[in-house]
Amino acid sequence: MKKLLALILASIIAASALLVSCENKTDAEPENSSTDAVYSEEKVEKSEITSADGSFVFDLLENGTARITSYLSDKEEKLEIPSVIDGYTVSEIGKNCFEAHTELKNVIVPDSVTRIFPYAFSKCSALYGIVLSDSIQHLEEGTFSECSSLFEIQLPKELQTVDEGAFYSCRALETLSLPASLTAIGDYAFFTCTALREINIPEGTVSVGSYAFGACEKIEAFDLPSTLSSVGEYAFTQCISVKEITLPEKITSLPKGLFTNCTALLSFECSSSVTEIGDGGFYCCSGLEKVTISESVTKIGEYAFCGCSSLLNVTVPSSVVSLGEYAFSACHALKNAKLSDKLETVPAYTFASCEELTSVTLPPKCKEICQSAFVSCSSLTSIVIPDTVELIGDAAFAACSSLSSVTLSDKVEQINNNAFTDTAEDIVFICPSGSFAEEYASSFGFNYKNS
Repeated sequence: MKKLLALILASIIAASALLVSCENKTDAEPENSSTDAVYSEEKVEKSEITSADGSFVFDLLENGTARITSYLSDKEEKLEIPSVIDGYTVSEIGKNCFEAHTELKNVIVPDSVTRIFPYAFSKCSALYGIVLSDSIQHLEEGTFSECSSLFEIQLPKELQTVDEGAFYSCRALETLSLPASLTAIGDYAFFTCTALREINIPEGTVSVGSYAFGACEKIEAFDLPSTLSSVGEYAFTQCISVKEITLPEKITSLPKGLFTNCTALLSFECSSSVTEIGDGGFYCCSGLEKVTISESVTKIGEYAFCGCSSLLNVTVPSSVVSLGEYAFSACHALKNAKLSDKLETVPAYTFASCEELTSVTLPPKCKEICQSAFVSCSSLTSIVIPDTVELIGDAAFAACSSLSSVTLSDKVEQINNNAFTDTAEDIVFICPSGSFAEEYASSFGFNYKNS
């Protein structure tokens, strides 16, 4: 599951095309992979015993209790799992035990059950409601994955973890109240729960896994607990109705793809504890109009704000020493931008296809403007290149069709041949006499005047 979904989203992030297509990718199916949690397991004394009534197959465990491993009937819509089978207390429900029993609509799990193994009720497509044992502390991997009709569930009062893919693709689930005992939500736990509109994450929860709420399309806001200290990659990707979200102070890094395709997100303010915005953190957040990057941030990753087509202004604070390629590319409404004073390069494609960009403040110690950094910034009319810049890369200002004034110093040593192709016909280079910039302008037939 992880490899497949990572490949899907990595292909989006790695795309070099500047006309970003923020397409939804939600049909991947999780594999039966293990979780990070480790559970002790009772040894089997005798296996594959068929119950006297012929309804169940169970294993007799060394502690004298029974683990149901298979359900043989396919007639009952309502099932109350017995607490005792053939004189043995039922303590466990085995892996895949009720998987794909499409006749089941309502199930009651007795309080004698202390453990439900992975995928026990997976693909029970007609399952509407289930009451779980209060003795259960962990919902293990894929327990209810692809239970596409699941609407009502009574969770254990002392539940501690919701493991990987436990509710994967439960597309009918609308609301869920997680108990106060919860400490962790695993990878893909609620991935593609497309009807889920309300869920509480209680105080005491310390971690939310990768893709945990990916494609939960109806949720409008997350109220995250102050105890939360770890959030996985793409945890909220494609939550297309989320309008606001505040991360608690214990989160110090926005991981890769955290808010990818959150198209309704209007604004975001980094807390003073955040030091890094990961690759694609806000990729294709097309409704994002305002972002405040705190002075604590030192690194902004590749594609961090790529495709934020409503973003109007951006200031990269002087604390930032590392900026990834494509960071603000395809921000089609961006008008004003100021880069950190600490940056020594303007990375490749930084502002590519920012067609409304009219004002940009470059780092005063900048040495290189990289490939296609401003390609297709068609509203940019003038640019003053800092006198520390030595190199201007391929297509750096190509297709800046309104660019009519470029000011350069005598420190420039290299301007690649197509750096200024398809700029304004009357473009003028303002540069020192005898400089490389003057030689470049003369060689390519551009107008120039000495500064």
